[in-house]
Amino acid sequence: AEGVVAGEMDYVRVLNRVLPPDVRVVSWAPVAADFSARFDATSRTYHYFFARGKLDIAAMRDAARRLVGEHDYRNFCKLDPNVSSFVRRISAFEVRPVEPPPGTVGGPGEGRAGLAGEGRAGAAAADDDD
Repeated sequence: AEGVVAGEMDYVRVLNRVLPPDVRVVSWAPVAADFSARFDATSRTYHYFFARGKLDIAAMRDAARRLVGEHDYRNFCKLDPNVSSFVRRISAFEVRPVEPPPGTVGGPGEGRAGLAGEGRAGAAAADDDD
């Protein structure tokens, strides 16, 4: 079966029994003992959602396009003395209608690694009424 390794429990089945119906584990794979999901990931996709309200979707799409590429995000994150570079590359960012719930917009942003608080600070800036 998918996600079953000899000598291991069926993690997919065990986890799906306790997760809410709209959250599913589809597979898993063993990793080295020193693997770090935070530091060894080769790509991450974050999904952002906003209640549409009075948002200027065209401006949000323009802002999303401007975020694609390599930029210094030190003003969009919690400063961490263990982080030596605040430069990150965003390879894709999209704003589109998302259902459900009705009237929601959002979309995925993809890159290799994020910074602590970066998504929340960026989302707050995008939703700023001033």
